[in-house]
Amino acid sequence: AADTMNPGLSGTSPGINVIVNAITGLTVSPLSIVGGRAASVTVTLATSVNTGTNVNITTNSPAVPSLTITVPAGQTSVTVPLPTTVVDHVTKLTVSAFANGATLTGPLTLNPFIPFDFDGDGYADLLLQQQSTGAVYFLPFRGVHQLGYGAILPGGVTNFNVVGTPDLNGDFSHDLLMESPTTGAVAYVLLDGAATLYNPATSSHLFNGYVFPMVPPGNRVAGTPDLNGDGKQDIIFENQTTGDSTYTLMNGLIPGASGPLFHGVSTDYHIVATPDLNNDGYPDILWQSKTTGKVVYLLMKGVTPIPNSFGTLFETVQSGYVVVGAPDLNVDGNADLVFQNVATGDVSYVLLNGTTVTGFGFLLHGLSPDMRVVGIH
Repeated sequence: AADTMNPGLSGTSPGINVIVNAITGLTVSPLSIVGGRAASVTVTLATSVNTGTNVNITTNSPAVPSLTITVPAGQTSVTVPLPTTVVDHVTKLTVSAFANGATLTGPLTLNPFIPFDFDGDGYADLLLQQQSTGAVYFLPFRGVHQLGYGAILPGGVTNFNVVGTPDLNGDFSHDLLMESPTTGAVAYVLLDGAATLYNPATSSHLFNGYVFPMVPPGNRVAGTPDLNGDGKQDIIFENQTTGDSTYTLMNGLIPGASGPLFHGVSTDYHIVATPDLNNDGYPDILWQSKTTGKVVYLLMKGVTPIPNSFGTLFETVQSGYVVVGAPDLNVDGNADLVFQNVATGDVSYVLLNGTTVTGFGFLLHGLSPDMRVVGIH
């Protein structure tokens, strides 16, 4: 993402409890940021200091080193740039300042929403749904290595499929967007945080409500990217009969403006992921052919295609493999691809640097074909 992108402010601080010593009035702005694009943080002191103030930013991710920047002597504020690798791969940033032999610190936390990180460790995970029961599980990963598994909706639901995992209520936790394959109705389930995910003791019913109780015939949810850079995921619908695509901008659970996105796309091709391939802060579009497996892309700027940016990512794909997600697996700031073989259940990955392949391998062997990777596209 470009440094000039709007940081996409969302939500509020989980609380400030600053220990005040010789330095007074440390404030941080903004108090919240959203993952997926570069941002900056401004640290301001109530009064200037004579010797300068070191501002330290520490993270909870081994992939991201701590940052240090100095407020010059005689000044009161400094802006700390947070590159995409920081915003994407940490779940907590702590800001502290030191000057005149005293330290001012506290839980001034910036909680980015990290796409597809369901357990809060700064790494993308996999979400699975059992086709026969509708049960939803997650598999925590550290890079390409599985660490275990957990249940989100163990009771399952057989008439709705998970089609996205946006943060719908601004609490920096993934929620579930679920779609009826028969009516197209789109419902949601609010999850209660990365630590507990689904708590049956406090969840009295499956659905919290509907985002779209009625959807035009043939439309399906094809992606939930942030199209307009406001830090809130939007929805792309694709018509299975015509190949046309439309978008709806969302303010959490509230639909906003909508309009056409693509017209005249072959029905042999379906949108399979919306990664930011060129790191400009805007999601791009991946289509895959149902007959050949070919994967093509189009670079976007919001809802507008970038001229002359259409290209082929994979001319051929091994039979049976479909793109099921585009998380950043190796925390290098680039979207990667996850494939699943619909016949065998095996899950593989391809590491990308933009549109260049840098590595590949298997994530899961021997997974039942009844278990499908969902919600990470």
